[in-house]
Amino acid sequence: MTAQQAKQFQNEYEKVSYEDFEIRTREFFESDNSFSSIVFYLKPGENLIDFVTDAASKYGGGGFYFNKQIINNYVTWDIEYYENLVKVAKAKVIYNDFGEKIAYQTLNITNNEIINTYKYFMLKDFGLLSDFVPVTKNGLFEFYYNYPDLNAEDIFVSINLLLYLDASGGGYIINSDENVFLEDSMLSSVFNWNDHPYYHSASPLIPTSPTI
Repeated sequence: MTAQQAKQFQNEYEKVSYEDFEIRTREFFESDNSFSSIVFYLKPGENLIDFVTDAASKYGGGGFYFNKQIINNYVTWDIEYYENLVKVAKAKVIYNDFGEKIAYQTLNITNNEIINTYKYFMLKDFGLLSDFVPVTKNGLFEFYYNYPDLNAEDIFVSINLLLYLDASGGGYIINSDENVFLEDSMLSSVFNWNDHPYYHSASPLIPTSPTI
């Protein structure tokens, strides 16, 4: 995208760079084309500290994806974010073999304890829901575990489908007493809760089977 095109959209945008068909950097820009932030994707053997030091001097910090692994056909990355040379956030992300993000977990930067876990499901077959007007992130189910102000066993889910959007930005709570995927026949026809045990809890983060 050119700077002129970016001005026409009057929105934030990003520039993605590749090397040998592998993503290397994502640069984020504001609607006025000013630089916002940068994320680096490290190759095996590259030194994280060298990248952090260089990014601190050039950009005032950045995000760093490193320690890429393929486990059970899923791609995992460790992530760290820095402001200058100070680590401010830590996470792990999981992608499926289509490059879709299926899980993201935030970690304590000092002891690696889990803070929050998020899992994602992208609906492919809309079935009875295919006739409804698409919405932003249409068909994406976003599951939140350890959600603030909820009990430990509760799951909070945002369902990005027209009939299930809450105008206030809310979603649904799943627990032993209520589960929209079991209670709503139209929704259960496209997402059978019992067929997707991966989403029943925060663990495991990396799926153990090819279908989730």
